[in-house]
Amino acid sequence: MSYKDPEPRLFGGDSRGRRAPPGLKSFLFTLNLQMDWLLDRIQHIRWGCDPIIQADGVTEIERLTLVLEDRRFFQHSGIDWRFIPRVVRQFVTFKRVGGVSTIEQQLVRTILQRRERTIRRKSREMLLAWVLSYRMSKRDILRTYLTTAYFGYRLRGCDEAANLLYGANAADLDPEQSAFVASLLVYPLPKVAREKAEQSGLHPISDHAGYIQILSSVAPKWAKRIRRRMAFGLALRLKAK
Repeated sequence: MSYKDPEPRLFGGDSRGRRAPPGLKSFLFTLNLQMDWLLDRIQHIRWGCDPIIQADGVTEIERLTLVLEDRRFFQHSGIDWRFIPRVVRQFVTFKRVGGVSTIEQQLVRTILQRRERTIRRKSREMLLAWVLSYRMSKRDILRTYLTTAYFGYRLRGCDEAANLLYGANAADLDPEQSAFVASLLVYPLPKVAREKAEQSGLHPISDHAGYIQILSSVAPKWAKRIRRRMAFGLALRLKAK
């Protein structure tokens, strides 16, 4: 299957809208097709040879991403069933359900570009993430995710973000820099904030507190959230030592 082939549909037939015959065999066949399609896309991504993929050992950006996004990454198989009590707690307290996706699920969502908030989409995402965990190593999954994730306006991948913000490769960032970049996974750099930073000559960043303070004039909610999440990530990293 080529890189440009349309995504096979796991539920409801093939890419031309033809419905597959019902039954477990058909479902598993379609699942296998979609998994092959995902792996083909991932292989093309990895051909880009970003520095983060080639880095030796565990980098700081990986550590901070895991403590903020998926602390049990190396203990689960694409689905962390401990999310159930959290979802129930969010539901009964009338809070927005979120923050329960594993790195595998986030990678699948990034590649498929499907973000509708439906049980059908989430079920497919979880199933493909579970299969993916047996088809790729944890290290490859994490680094492919960091290479494809959205970090802000015109920022795709941690190396692109690190080069803009610090003039360095993501694999070479220190803990504080990594905490800031990893925080952008939840609170991406807004367009107005990036434009303000470029107009003010704030890149590369030398003072995070000053950088966030200046950008708070155009993106106050983002500045408050990114400051809090960055501090949270650094605190978790210290505990994880």
